[in-house]
Amino acid sequence: MIESKDFFLILGGAIVGFLVCYAIMLRIHLTLKKNLIAHETRQALEKELEEKSKADEGAMMQNFRDSFSALSSQALRENNEEFLKLARENFSKQQNTAESRLNEKKKALTRWSSRLKTFLSKQKSSLKN
Repeated sequence: MIESKDFFLILGGAIVGFLVCYAIMLRIHLTLKKNLIAHETRQALEKELEEKSKADEGAMMQNFRDSFSALSSQALRENNEEFLKLARENFSKQQNTAESRLNEKKKALTRWSSRLKTFLSKQKSSLKN
């Protein structure tokens, strides 16, 4: 049978072995727990950054929309002003041309009526004679 000295030696070895295994397992457990906490923290930060990025993206898109709207409104306003300016110039030229033609026709009508008066005066004088 096993002597008590051997028994205590085996028991002591088993206890030491158990304690060594327990220490190793505790260390592994703490390392895994630390890694898990680091992973969860990283995941939370990534989620927070993603949400912030989406919010920033939305704000940036709204800023682009506002800028584009302002630029397009300004371009439209400037084009309308340019169109009206050109229309006024064109209308003014056409009005000047029409007035010039009207003056020419008035002069021609005045000359024609003057000739007609002269002709009628001559006819009246010749009828009197």
